[in-house]
Amino acid sequence: VGADFLYRNTRLGTNRSMQGNFWIQKSDNEGVSGDDLAWSATLGFPSRLGWEGGLQIHEVEENFDPALGFANRTNVRMYGGELGYRMNREEGNFIREISHGLEIAHWEYLDTGFIQTQLIQADFFSIRSREGDFARIDIRAQKEGLLPGEQPLERLDIFIPPGEYSFERWGTFIRSASHRKWSFEFRIDDGGYFNGDRFHVRPELDWTPNEHLSFSLKYDYNEYDFPGNQSAITRQITFENEISFNAKWSLVTLAQYDNISDNIGINSRLRLNLSAGQDVWFVINHNMERDVTVDDRFHSTESVAVAKIRYTFRF
Repeated sequence: VGADFLYRNTRLGTNRSMQGNFWIQKSDNEGVSGDDLAWSATLGFPSRLGWEGGLQIHEVEENFDPALGFANRTNVRMYGGELGYRMNREEGNFIREISHGLEIAHWEYLDTGFIQTQLIQADFFSIRSREGDFARIDIRAQKEGLLPGEQPLERLDIFIPPGEYSFERWGTFIRSASHRKWSFEFRIDDGGYFNGDRFHVRPELDWTPNEHLSFSLKYDYNEYDFPGNQSAITRQITFENEISFNAKWSLVTLAQYDNISDNIGINSRLRLNLSAGQDVWFVINHNMERDVTVDDRFHSTESVAVAKIRYTFRF
């Protein structure tokens, strides 16, 4: 059960407005009594030009468990805020918009006050061209609290002692306008990570030859280096293809490989859109695993076929 309230005022002057939002929810589950509330309050001053900012407080109690959704974090309280400045360039310039920003988010446990996550991110500058190209340079000062038993990199055989860690990371993000036939994204960031270091790079290339076809290829690379000669490299390759035969029929295929599981997963979804809110899906999932002990080839491990129908009643 829950309620929410929204207030919006657009009469503060040119390009300026104020918006406030408050929501509260309570879950009711068998065998649980108390500490099952979640709420959030936000006050923002958005603007198309000049200064903008906002404040937020968000709290989720330990036993909050919504049956019609999920909670990413429980037993936490978050204080957040952001401040930014945006300016437009004159007509005729390649760069249309320049902006700067500062964002703060502080997550702490309700019962102990121990920090779960704290992030201070500064966007030195973001630029957007008149064609829709975008670039940003940012730096992050981060704190992470690890409780006993928590191991975020256990899958990589990297073990981090419990405690509170402070580190800094810098990053660059570039994205070309998606209306072009060829477009790309590129993200790179480097710096500390808990008590070690992490280097991350993620390029993506997209090709849309016409209104019926699109292709996307993404590569995600992480390099970890931690005390005690603990190191690991992860690679993930993702390929996606979408075919729109007409306004009703479409086929989306996603294939993904990572070097940790050494598996290839393929998901193919054929969709028939009868009308708005009325769809039929035929889905095939196929998994392959690499067997290095026999012939170092990929062998099929699982194939699943599913059909799904969605029908929306309007009255």
